[in-house]
Amino acid sequence: MSVRSVALALGAMMLFGCVAAPRGAFRKGFDPVSVQEIAVGSFGSGQGSGGEFMRDLFIQELLRRGMSVKAEPSGARYVLKGVVSRFMPERQFMIYSGTQNAVIVNHITEVPGSMVYNVGPVFGLQSEQVVVSNATVGVSARLEDTSTGDVLWTGSFTYEALSVDTAAQAVARYLVNALFGGASR
Repeated sequence: MSVRSVALALGAMMLFGCVAAPRGAFRKGFDPVSVQEIAVGSFGSGQGSGGEFMRDLFIQELLRRGMSVKAEPSGARYVLKGVVSRFMPERQFMIYSGTQNAVIVNHITEVPGSMVYNVGPVFGLQSEQVVVSNATVGVSARLEDTSTGDVLWTGSFTYEALSVDTAAQAVARYLVNALFGGASR
């Protein structure tokens, strides 16, 4: 195997490794094009926080698509609800290293399942380094028909990025596109 092939394979693994496999399903016979008006319900938090933040991002994505979004779920026929299953903001650590290569830190935090990057020295200091961990956001969402009580669609998605804003926006955009397709109204 050539060096180029190995480099391409490693690059592809790094690129696609930050996205979890999407999961979702529609109720048989449901056509999402029939949804003209929608309300966004609560997005409770299973792990961490970020429920209201994710709710606002879903509203933003629906408005971008040209949909009519109701402020409150009461009275709406279709309600999009969800649970934030993972909300881990990025973290930055400054590591002090002395002349004997000893590392001195006040608090060490394990970062399971995240990529950690050394972003270089601290401006104006010689031996200190800043290390950054990725942010991870995961959401499970469902569309309910309030007139029948039926769940019409359900989907989930997890994304990892350098900032929690980027990861959360990617999750909201992906799930709205998974529900309503790629085209705007």
